[in-house]
Amino acid sequence: MNNFHKAHEYKICQCTVCYEAWLLKLNSKLNKLTTYQCSRCSGEKDLPKKISKENDMVPSAVPNELSGLTQVEEMLIARALPIIHIYLKQGGQRGYSGHCVNFPQNVGELAKSLPRYPKDLSVIVVKIKGKENTFKTLNVRRQVVADALFWLLKHNPHYSDVELNQDALNSLPNNSVPDDLLSVETQDTANLSDELNYTPDRGPSTVDEEDVVFSRNTDTSCVLPVPNAEQQEIEFIQQQVQAQTNWPSVKNSPLNEYTTSFLATMAFPTLFPDGKGDPTNPSLHKHVTLSEKINHLCKFAENKYGLWHYRFAQHPRFSNWALNMIQRAQILQQSGIFLKQNPGEQHLTIDEPREMVVNNSSNVFMAKLSRHISNLSGSNAYWHKVKEDLKATIQHVRPPTFFFTFSSADMHWPELHALLVGSDQQMVTSISSDTRRQNVINNPHIVDWFFTQCLQNFTKYWLYDSLDAEWHWYRFEYQSRGSIHCHGVAKLKNDPGLCRLSEIALKGHLEKESKDGDIAIVKHGPVAEATICKSVDWLLSTYNPNNPEENNWIKPVIHPCKKKHVDANITDTDYEDFSILFKDILIAVLHIV
Repeated sequence: MNNFHKAHEYKICQCTVCYEAWLLKLNSKLNKLTTYQCSRCSGEKDLPKKISKENDMVPSAVPNELSGLTQVEEMLIARALPIIHIYLKQGGQRGYSGHCVNFPQNVGELAKSLPRYPKDLSVIVVKIKGKENTFKTLNVRRQVVADALFWLLKHNPHYSDVELNQDALNSLPNNSVPDDLLSVETQDTANLSDELNYTPDRGPSTVDEEDVVFSRNTDTSCVLPVPNAEQQEIEFIQQQVQAQTNWPSVKNSPLNEYTTSFLATMAFPTLFPDGKGDPTNPSLHKHVTLSEKINHLCKFAENKYGLWHYRFAQHPRFSNWALNMIQRAQILQQSGIFLKQNPGEQHLTIDEPREMVVNNSSNVFMAKLSRHISNLSGSNAYWHKVKEDLKATIQHVRPPTFFFTFSSADMHWPELHALLVGSDQQMVTSISSDTRRQNVINNPHIVDWFFTQCLQNFTKYWLYDSLDAEWHWYRFEYQSRGSIHCHGVAKLKNDPGLCRLSEIALKGHLEKESKDGDIAIVKHGPVAEATICKSVDWLLSTYNPNNPEENNWIKPVIHPCKKKHVDANITDTDYEDFSILFKDILIAVLHIV
């Protein structure tokens, strides 16, 4: 147990070359360092180093004029508009769907004239009937927009040919949501799931209010504020939008994000004040791949008042835009490989595959294509390959012993929040729930990374060192509140063959109930059942004596996940506190396969 918890002791260190600030395993040598270079930068001998200021890979500091803008304010001064569905999940975290397309404005004078008129933005405010609809993140402050635009016109070389649109600037409100933002009114989306006859996967349940990341006191930024935005609910809203809304006029042909220089600077001016660090800069001294650029920006940080601020990871739209850029670049690359290996398909036009689908004659073509995109994470072909690999593993080395689920205690882990607030673990207990919520929402990349490290340490110290596992498999998912969780299976070396024994026990029971039951089968049933019970009793060592379903449990004073393991007395009370918080879903749900 000590080794498991020591493995979670980290320190955030910033590289003096690339300015990435990331988590490193805490040790005595690290504590003595006064300056630090990451392994990539220290190992690179040729100059300039790939991720460095000399290679234009380090973004400049954001001036006061460009700090603190709302998303609408930033879009008003952006030269390019990334069109992407961004929505706010119940937990406060953000998600996106579909592909991102970058459009300039349709009229030539608008493409070189800023700010935009709010009606020309790609923003739709979804209002719910009968409820107070206030979206402070959509507020526009005329003076803030003016100050930001004046700074860009003076200091950003990619705004040198932009003219100030005084009429558009004067039309902006002093401090409120613009009246001419596109909006649509719909019913309460909380009830849409029932009306659409579908139940979404909510992930592990929570019984503690502190586990709910989003609250009315949480500061979140959203572009399309759709609560509980599951796919079918999004489709419902889209139907309402199509029926009621006149879309803004944009240029018919989208920008080519792979050939348009400094596109990120023109789309996200508050992130790239002068164009330095732009992942779409084609004039680097040393080549850096798109994935390397985005990974670098997500880890790039600035220390403000003792706290690490990750401007790119915390931006509501940039990370989704960047991820989509990477995915589509991978698809284009794989498409090129497909055509080289299948020259007979090069003549196909875009309409011919569509006709194949309509005529149900696309099976052979799609089978060949799927093999080339199965390495794209998240695609249907990828998950089909993963499923087949898991099935082959089970057939080769026998079925797993148990299925497990791990939920993220992101609102409670003292080691995590000590990193996020820059203090030691002793001070973490005094952090308010609202601060914890804000830290989790602002640092999704660190929260997810920390969860994966906890899971890796669990598999090492518990699955293999303690339970003597033979093999394991797991996948990550995101529950409805936006937090990461994991589902997996594991096979133990001492597994007596629970699946086979379950079949024998069931057959024995059925034969016993039958009038003409086979005596030999009946005889083997109780033996198999006893072996199963013995194995399960060894595996499951804790249960909740106070059934939560009977509402006779008492909420612990301190959440068990907030306690340091060295402070736990491992008493019966500790076991009860631990088990009652998870109702019928434990932090590790053991279910005999």
